[in-house]
Amino acid sequence: MTTQYFNAKLVRQKLDEEGRSTKWLATKIGLSHDSLGNILRGAAKPSLSVIKLMAIFLNLPEDALTLKDPQDSCR
Repeated sequence: MTTQYFNAKLVRQKLDEEGRSTKWLATKIGLSHDSLGNILRGAAKPSLSVIKLMAIFLNLPEDALTLKDPQDSCR
């Protein structure tokens, strides 16, 4: 099985492009702002349900939010 890594860089890029804040996304997906911040910094791993919700609200395919190379997941 291949290890998957979360694409925090893409989440931040989409938020910037749409003029949205991390607080907006946290509210939409039902997380605290701090919890989302931990995910985006790599201090916590998102659940599959959180990844699905992020994909929905950022209008991205779910597989765009996972990577095979951990180097790509950096901020």
